[in-house]
Amino acid sequence: MKTYIVNLATSTARKEYMRELLGKYNFLEQEFIEAVDGRVFTPEERRKAFDDKTCYKRYGRLINGGEVGCTLSHFKCYNKLAESNDKFVLILEDDITIMRDPNELDWAGIREFMSVDEPRIMFLSGDYWYWGKKNVTRVFSAVGSYAYFINHAAAVRIVNKIPTPSNVADDWDVYKLLGVKLFAIHPYVIDANIADIPSEIQQNYWGNHKDKMSLRFVLRTLYVGFVKRCLGRIGNFESKVRTE
Repeated sequence: MKTYIVNLATSTARKEYMRELLGKYNFLEQEFIEAVDGRVFTPEERRKAFDDKTCYKRYGRLINGGEVGCTLSHFKCYNKLAESNDKFVLILEDDITIMRDPNELDWAGIREFMSVDEPRIMFLSGDYWYWGKKNVTRVFSAVGSYAYFINHAAAVRIVNKIPTPSNVADDWDVYKLLGVKLFAIHPYVIDANIADIPSEIQQNYWGNHKDKMSLRFVLRTLYVGFVKRCLGRIGNFESKVRTE
């Protein structure tokens, strides 16, 4: 099982942490992907790598360098997968914790499910809104980008349709609008280890400024928010276990 682990070159302690954490699962073929540090970009480097104009229309704010780097790091994984012969990969950020034993998962079933021509992403993390409670459930929306499968078809679709990113890494609605289907393991398996490992993104604000967004993005945000509230009210929200 090819596994991309997103890790800054300077974060050697996190690299060792992930090697130890995943070492007991010998079916995971670890490959560390050097993350992009958007915090050190010059204005020209950022302009070439990231579409701030569309980003501002999308969120009503410019995202910070850490957020830009996170998005570009995941796109680096998508490009690598798109250029490979792999049917799919598992992408992990380097600050995860394992909530339940991955050996309990149906890995043969996962391989079959992801090795298809339909563009698919499947989350192992929590905080997602879903349509029907199954072992693999259809996802309407999700938060977090630290543990998910993505198949070759989805990677190709994303990198071909988005030559210059303008979104935060976990704005899955962007990819869903391209025809990528979202799924999740239920119940979830992996969480962010926020108790022991602080975020490197240095993000002070997570939301949108609707008064500064373009109308089409405001309407889309209102629609997504409405459906999420409806799904939450009927219990179709897989919430993470909070440790803080």
